[in-house]
Amino acid sequence: MAMRKYLFIGFLAAAVPMAAQASVRINEIAWMGTDESASAEWMELSNDDNQPVDLSGWILNAADGSPSITFPDGAHIDAQGYFLLERTRDTTVPSVPADLIYTGSLSNSGETLTLTDAASTTVDVVVGGDGWCAVGGDNATKQTAQRTGSGWITATATPRAANAATGTTASCDKATDQATGSKGASTSTSTTTATDSTAAAVATTTAPATSAGSGGGGGPPTYEPVPPVFLSIGPDRTVVAGADTKFQALVSDGQGHRYAAATVHWAFGDGSSADSTNVFKSYRAPGTYLVTAAAIQGLGSGADDLTVTVKDAAVRVITVSPQGITIANDSASRLDLSFWRLRAGTTTYALPEGTKVLPHVTVLFPKDITNLPFTHDSALLYPNGKIAAGYRVVKDVAAALPTTPRVQPAVPTEGFNPIQVGAPVVHNSANHISAYDENTAVAAPAASAKTEVAGALYAEHASATASRLIAATSTATSPGTVLFPFQSFFSSPLTITLVGVLLASGTVLVLL
Repeated sequence: MAMRKYLFIGFLAAAVPMAAQASVRINEIAWMGTDESASAEWMELSNDDNQPVDLSGWILNAADGSPSITFPDGAHIDAQGYFLLERTRDTTVPSVPADLIYTGSLSNSGETLTLTDAASTTVDVVVGGDGWCAVGGDNATKQTAQRTGSGWITATATPRAANAATGTTASCDKATDQATGSKGASTSTSTTTATDSTAAAVATTTAPATSAGSGGGGGPPTYEPVPPVFLSIGPDRTVVAGADTKFQALVSDGQGHRYAAATVHWAFGDGSSADSTNVFKSYRAPGTYLVTAAAIQGLGSGADDLTVTVKDAAVRVITVSPQGITIANDSASRLDLSFWRLRAGTTTYALPEGTKVLPHVTVLFPKDITNLPFTHDSALLYPNGKIAAGYRVVKDVAAALPTTPRVQPAVPTEGFNPIQVGAPVVHNSANHISAYDENTAVAAPAASAKTEVAGALYAEHASATASRLIAATSTATSPGTVLFPFQSFFSSPLTITLVGVLLASGTVLVLL
């Protein structure tokens, strides 16, 4: 009857899935106390991974509720390190400082201990059995229960240090249990762990492999560990908002054998989830999201996560020509165009997986590869078919001009108003030279206020020309006198004499 009881307990423990923190486990239990005091109980966790693990919010709980230990914020276990929990005070383990002080005693009749992480995921389970017969420990010698790669043993205490290499294997079929004196069926537990840089493995409790035969000579049942489950969902990535991104889970046993029938559950950090090995996900808004995945294969389970950075697309279709379609990535990071599509008219071309464009680079997708027709109606599409970037055609400039021609405004026909040209002529009695009186000279009048610009310029030019002519002739006269052309020639006495001679000679010729 006792054998069936432990078999049932072991099977229930095996059915509890473990999380990715399989590297952290319950490693040593001093349920019997120390030589100083039976109440000086302590427990130890170990971390087999090469990375420290944050224990904030974790819980180590006994099935009967005592003890129930919640790890405070900031608690952590170093890589390849140990975490010591001491009951009541730090002097429980002399000369070895505690990492955490707790209250509540472990029953000498046995306990079932469960370790869960901050997300309430079960990390490890230890079924102690009646009087801790399933894991060991000696109430008389104060040797502790210690975990090894092949099971639990009883050996000299090793607080915050590697467990003993050898010891007495725990068994529940010994003559008298050291705590209760009861006999029971044989059982043992073992946890197998494995780690990988890109995958998470889960430690599981044991499951029964065989059972005792009928009668008294069949021997105790044996248990074999469930193979670890490794889950890898890839590295962190940067994606574009609105674009479908492929997420793929690889579930294996860590030895190259893939679990094709494993169940994978995804949570994408924005409230959405999916259940499949391969899924496509589109984020609607930029941000940083934590993607988690959990795989279940039989009684084993594994978990992994990655960070997704979502940004707006900074991509353009800059040219469309008979040679192909040219795309520009204006962002400062690589643009993953896997499964995106180019469209020309109604024809599309799907870009193959792994197609990426470097930052601030333009790429021509040639027509002889895409087989897309040449048309200005072209675009770059997300994998879901929505337009990520369209091509804008710059139309002929002449077509954008107004259709109504512009008419040159008519020039008014009105000219100059009549004006007085100059002042009356003054005769100089001394030399009979006609001239303008300097004191009464009239300046050229201004043009009419209604005169057009062209007329005003003409009047100004004519006035300037007349001024230059008067200035040129004035240099041949005395100051204050202005002469017209040829006046100096006809007013000369020599000229008058010569004219008189010519007139007399002409008269003589007529008379002859």
